[in-house]
Formats: sequence, C-alpha cells, structure tokens
Amino acid sequence: MRLGYLGAMVDARIFLDTNSFIQLRDLKDLPFATLVPDAEELILLVSPTVIDELDIAKTGTNKRKRDRARSALRLIDQASTNDGFRLLLSERRGVRVFLQLADDPAPDWSSIPKFDPRRADDRLVAETLTHGHGAQLFSHDSGPRIRARLAGVSALCPPEEWLLPAEQTDDQRKMASMQRDLEEAKNAKTQLGLRIDGVHEGIIMLPRLRLAPLRDDQIRVLINKVLCDHPAANLTAIPSSSAGALAFFASFARQTYLTEDEVKNYDHDYESFVGKVHSYFETLHERVDRRSRLCRIYTEIENIGSISARDLVFTASIEGDDFEIGSTEEEGEEFVGGVALPQPPEVPRSGVGRSWDMASLSNFRTPPNRDPTRFYWLDRPRVGEPLAALSCADFRPERIAGRNIWIYSLEEHPAPARLTVQVSAEHHAALVYVTEVHTTVDYPEWRDEMVLHLLPECVADAIRQMPD
Repeated sequence: MRLGYLGAMVDARIFLDTNSFIQLRDLKDLPFATLVPDAEELILLVSPTVIDELDIAKTGTNKRKRDRARSALRLIDQASTNDGFRLLLSERRGVRVFLQLADDPAPDWSSIPKFDPRRADDRLVAETLTHGHGAQLFSHDSGPRIRARLAGVSALCPPEEWLLPAEQTDDQRKMASMQRDLEEAKNAKTQLGLRIDGVHEGIIMLPRLRLAPLRDDQIRVLINKVLCDHPAANLTAIPSSSAGALAFFASFARQTYLTEDEVKNYDHDYESFVGKVHSYFETLHERVDRRSRLCRIYTEIENIGSISARDLVFTASIEGDDFEIGSTEEEGEEFVGGVALPQPPEVPRSGVGRSWDMASLSNFRTPPNRDPTRFYWLDRPRVGEPLAALSCADFRPERIAGRNIWIYSLEEHPAPARLTVQVSAEHHAALVYVTEVHTTVDYPEWRDEMVLHLLPECVADAIRQMPD
C-alpha cells in the first residue's frame, strides 16, 4: 500500500490472480474497500501471466469458465484503450476502484532464485514483486498466496460470499432442465424479471461533477484543434455586376456561383462560430456541471418464461420536489443544458438546377402499422411531470429489453427522492422496485472517464491530448 502525505491520495495496489475473474462475482460488484479500509483508491492490476491464462481459458471445454474468461478479456481490452491503461469499475462511499494493466519491466529472476519462471504462480508473484509500491497479491487459491508470502509479498484471500455459486455437474444440469420443462408444462405462465443498474443498499448515487476551469494554454490547444478540424472555406465571390450574365450561362453549364453577399454572410457566420468555440471552452467546466444534473438510470426487463407477456406496461415515477423525469437525453439537455460543440456554418452552395427533395415527400406516405414487439409511449413525460410509461403488446420469451430512465434536477443541492419502477402484464402480478435517489459531489480531473463520456467524442479526444 502506498500512503499519502501532505494530502495526497492514499491508494492500494492489488494484483489479481486468474481465478479472480473465473471464480468470483463481477469485480465491479465486489466491495474491495473492505479488504483495505484505509485506502481512498484501489487499483486492481492485471499482469501478463493472467492475460495469458485467460487467453487459454477462453477456448476451453467448460462453458462457464470459457464465458467468464472471454468477458474478462473484453473488460481488460477496454481498459487497455484508456489513458494509463485503466478503467473505472466502481465508486462507493468515496472510494474508487480501477482495473489497470500492469506495465512493468520483466522480473529479475536472479533476485529470487528459488522461484521458477516456468510456474504460473511464481511468475505472478514475481510480477507483483517487480511492480513495488507495496502491491499485494489477491487469489482464491492458497498456492499463490503461500508463494507470495515466501517472497515477502502480502497476500489477500476473498471472502467466501464473493464466490460464484458452485457449478452444477452435467447430470445435475440435465435433471434441473427436466424439472423446469415439467414445471413449465404443468403451469405455463408469463414470468418477468426486472433489474436496475447502480443500486447499492437501496440507494442510487448520482454524481455531480465539479471541475476546475481549463487553463488559458489548454484552451488555446483545444480551440486550435477544433478550428483545424473545421477550417474556414476559401470562397470567391462573383461581382454583382456580372452575376446576371454568369447565372444565365451557369444554367446551361450546370455550374454554381456565389454572390458577394453570400460570401460576406458566410465569413460573418464563421467569425461568430470562432467566438462561440472560445466561449465554449472557457465555460466548459460550467457546462459539464450542469450536464451532470441529467442522469441515466439503466433498467432491464426480461421475459424468463416460456410464453409471451401480453400488454406489458413499464412505468417509472419519482417522488420529490427537486427531480423530474425526461423522455430522452436530448429532452433532458434542453433543461439542464448540453455540452455539444458549436457547429461551423454551412458553406453556401447557390446556383441553379435544384431538384425536389424526395425525402420530404415521404411525410405524405401512409404510416406503417405498429410493430407489436416494440415499445411505444403510453405517457410521455412533459415538463414538470414525474411519470413516464411505455407499453409493448407482445413481449416475447427470452427477450431482454433495456430501458433508460432519464432524471434531472435544476436545483443546486436537490433533496433525496424516491424512484419507483414497475413492470406489469396480462396475467402477471406487477413487479415493483423502489429505490432512493441521492446526489453526491465529485471533483474529478478533466481526463477522468466519468467526465470524458459526457463530452462529444472529438472534444474528449482533444482533452486526452491537451497539456497537463
């Protein structure tokens, strides 16, 4: 563990064994802070040895092990694309947990002669030792933990409740499948499941992001990047005295021309665009603060039965004076404010030979019949309304549908609210999920993923490249 000084962050570095991905529940759901309670930041490190073992396991014959290995490699691959090769997994009670690739030199085997580089356990211990910074080893197997302690490395063991349920044998799976088939045949009925992301102990914490303003040198770099991506068009105007004649000949040659007014208007609009880009980056910290008041709560509805759920209704409502529900992200941004980059003016394209916009004629076509498997609004929330409701006439077996709930607050310090999500269908009792919604204030850096994912991709890329 590395201890902070003079107010520095206190972090803990933990090297994961391969079984952390295979035998345990998802890393983002595990309370790692309970293992090192004095740490403010936990870094879960993945070494080359673990990546190699997962790569082998992804093609094995055991389905669960194979699926878990592939899922782990996708997560590690995502981390490898981020700055510092790290990915934020979770944040609970102010403690952030990251997954990070270990990017260290190869171990010096001469310094640990009793260890064999051909043994995977020894390689993992050596990689932990090479990293330094008080890194600890984390494994469900006793072998790596014992080898780590022999090398003077602290070792941690996951609690039993962190493990996945015991895997069934083939005979057990067949028997369970037969019992399920018999039960479904005897009592076939609609069976629904409902899941809400981000709920911990009955509470959803919504972060408010407070950022320091960008420095002048950073703003200059960002502005130059945007203007290089959207340079002013070099336009030439036809003198007004020649416009009539050129227009006549252009009608035969199918050429276009620009008047002096069109060029002047474009130059004025582009100059205005440059000013808006300056203002955008000067106030971007305020825009992110306002945009963070709009939060997405992801829910999943699943038909786990063998027959369709008829006339399914999904509703979300919030009780509290300071929160409202929006129907879409765009609608929510109309109230809290968005972070979209100003757009450059369109280059004028005057002239003759314009054709009918056939796409506009599609508005006159007869609207198609409703798809019974799609969701449609029953009650689309308007400004100030706390309820949203959608329906699906035919929610089919094995289907999983993700629905976003957009909630926002215009208050600086909103009071806690209560969110109720309900799913009902014909011949099925309503599923009701109630959770509290709280807000917390975070003070991230500009390159923090929780900031970058709110920004337009081009702005996020530019911030990743701006000077420290």
